[in-house]
Amino acid sequence: MNVMRRLVLLSSVLCAGAVSLTPGDAVGGSTAVGSNCHVYNYQLTTPPPYLTDTNVIANALYDTNAPLLGVVCSLPTENTLGTTVTFRARVRDNSDTQVVSCYGEVYNQDGTAIVTSSTTSTGVSFMGASTLTRTVTVSPQSSSYTYNMICTIPGNQSNISSVRIY
Repeated sequence: MNVMRRLVLLSSVLCAGAVSLTPGDAVGGSTAVGSNCHVYNYQLTTPPPYLTDTNVIANALYDTNAPLLGVVCSLPTENTLGTTVTFRARVRDNSDTQVVSCYGEVYNQDGTAIVTSSTTSTGVSFMGASTLTRTVTVSPQSSSYTYNMICTIPGNQSNISSVRIY
């Protein structure tokens, strides 16, 4: 009998926990660690040296005035995200003279950019960890769309640790 009470109590707690879950940024979407991002030529014919670590991509130059490193983070998803799509990047800005900046793009099944967000960035004198977020409206929505977050990273080991759409 005592075991039965415990099972009933446990199932009640589990059911209450399941019912209390609400949709949020953890539902659907796509997340990628920074090391899955790819470098593209931004200001130079040859990009500056860069590092990929377990979870980050970083500008490997220790100079705070180093050329910006251009990075594309692709976020495929099999889900339909809804008409409002939020792009989020966790970054570390170690430069006191330049900014980490990012914007999001949505592509249709033909690879054509259909929506581009405005750019968001850290402050020029800001140094440290930051979350950069932008939202776009995509209508109509489709599960065949793909998403990119395009960022520039200043020198002095500034980096991107993760990007997310939801």
